[in-house]
Amino acid sequence: MTRYPMTKKGELLLREELKGLKSKDRNEVVKAIAEARELGDLKENAEYHAAKEQQGLIERRIREIETKLADAQVIDIKNIEESGKAIFGTTVELEDLEENKKITFKIVGEDEADAKLGKISFLSPLARNLIGKNQGEEFKVETPGGVKEYLILSVQHIWTLPKNSNKDYKFGDSFSKRAKDLGYRSRSSFKLKEIQEKDKLLLKGMRVLDLGSSPGGWSQVTKEIVGEKGKIISVDLKDMQEIKGVVFIKKDISLIEEADISFEEEFFPFDVVLSDIAPNISGIGSRDQILMINLLEKIIFIIENYLKKGGRVLIKAFQGESLDFITNYMKSRFETVRIRKPNSSRHRSKEYYALGNYLK
Repeated sequence: MTRYPMTKKGELLLREELKGLKSKDRNEVVKAIAEARELGDLKENAEYHAAKEQQGLIERRIREIETKLADAQVIDIKNIEESGKAIFGTTVELEDLEENKKITFKIVGEDEADAKLGKISFLSPLARNLIGKNQGEEFKVETPGGVKEYLILSVQHIWTLPKNSNKDYKFGDSFSKRAKDLGYRSRSSFKLKEIQEKDKLLLKGMRVLDLGSSPGGWSQVTKEIVGEKGKIISVDLKDMQEIKGVVFIKKDISLIEEADISFEEEFFPFDVVLSDIAPNISGIGSRDQILMINLLEKIIFIIENYLKKGGRVLIKAFQGESLDFITNYMKSRFETVRIRKPNSSRHRSKEYYALGNYLK
């Protein structure tokens, strides 16, 4: 089934257009056809044929809107936690690096797009290359006139908290502050610490592979637990500042080869594989789930090739299809599977962690 992403305003505009087509335009064209009939010979009656053609256009548009509303995926940006990334519904300011000029627009659904009003479709080449990127990043877009380069100056989420959620947000922010106070690089450090306290996933001397490690919060916690005799390899496409005793590989996880991680026999195979990685979200739920599943398939390949028999894994997924996907895989390959939602995750977040115990 084809889904049609749109903003709440876009849905409202379609409903208003549908109402106008049914209550006004449809009646007017029926009246115009009746009046044209009264003029006589229909074969050479230009008014009649024009009215009939207009009636066909109206009915096609009615069917089109009804289909889109029936299969609409209405995305309310206010209900998506702000990440700083350009996603569906955000307003973005760019600098055209060639022409040295600024442009601002909102990423919207296909029917809402109107360049004159500063709204572009999420399917446009510009939006497709932009989605998932952060303020300060540069990116390129291929156009008929050549390659254009842009710099993201700002991403405006326009996110307001729902009623009664201030407490939840402040609760989440308290972990960010605590992480900073304790020297951890991210609030996600507390997610791993909480799961570790409950499940004793990591032990001294273990060999651990940390996927999507940047900025290094999980690697920091892992190093504290496995100690000097433990071995940690951290992998990410983004840079990560050095952590003493942690080997960092800057690489796409899908390109990891045995040569990357077996340069010392002590590292391989791993006792534990960790992954707190997530794709660049767009805000479009169905798309994000597909991207997450694609990422999980790469992680599964790594597990199958680099985790020892009896090893354990902790993998992030989104509530819904991707969580079901990784859970079903783990049930077939691990002795036991547990799903964890750390208290340090914001309650409104859709992230969950699948824990697989003892690879068969």
